Amino acid sequence: MTPILPQKTFFERMPSAYAEHGGSIAFGAAMGADSLILNATLTGARERGELAVRAGWHVWWWAGPDAWKPERWRETRARILELIAAGLGLGYVVDAETARDWSGRTPEVQALAAALDGDSRAGLSVGFTSFPTWPYWRTIAHSARLVWGCPQLYGIVTPGTPAQLLERGEPWRLEFGGGYVPALAAWGRDVPAQAAYLAGMSSVPAAAFWHGLPAPRGALLELLRAWRPSDPFGAPPASQGPGRAAPVSGC
Repeated sequence: MTPILPQKTFFERMPSAYAEHGGSIAFGAAMGADSLILNATLTGARERGELAVRAGWHVWWWAGPDAWKPERWRETRARILELIAAGLGLGYVVDAETARDWSGRTPEVQALAAALDGDSRAGLSVGFTSFPTWPYWRTIAHSARLVWGCPQLYGIVTPGTPAQLLERGEPWRLEFGGGYVPALAAWGRDVPAQAAYLAGMSSVPAAAFWHGLPAPRGALLELLRAWRPSDPFGAPPASQGPGRAAPVSGC
């Protein structure tokens, strides 16, 4: 089985973040994204999904960590699966970050892993994102072998050089069976520092960017637009734009 993975994408935040760009979909085009990770919990999510799909974008869905707590993840997943069943997406990304909420909840971690395993084996492209040391990520990686890993290699809250950040993500790259799409930072650095950070992260095969508020503009946006993931086979990078997400062997 060969899942479809985003190559260059971003996590959609509140609509006001994109006012200067004319909306989150327009921002995706401006930054040279190949796909969109839309927020399923925001007002107008279905409408934006419909617009994106009609425009030829590959769409994934996500929701913030609060929506994936043990008592809420089933509701969140059901909402997302409803959107996908309507033809509005290829899959979704789980964002589970609050470790204390999962402490002592091993059956819930296992239930989440089983649900992700089932969805990915049913043909959805499912990613899992968290900080690299989230205590339960290996349960997800080892129980849901078609899920792709998306460790957050920001280096903002926990600073580190690009080499150190890549090292933090390496276990995820090796242990998630569905592929590797690390989350990279698009906030918290000035232009020279962001340029150095992106240059240092150029070896990753794909990336999902997390940006600040408002969304990047000016020189920071140009840096994002110019950045390209590496190609593991040495071929020129694919052109950016709607519908360019590439199949990546994850099995």
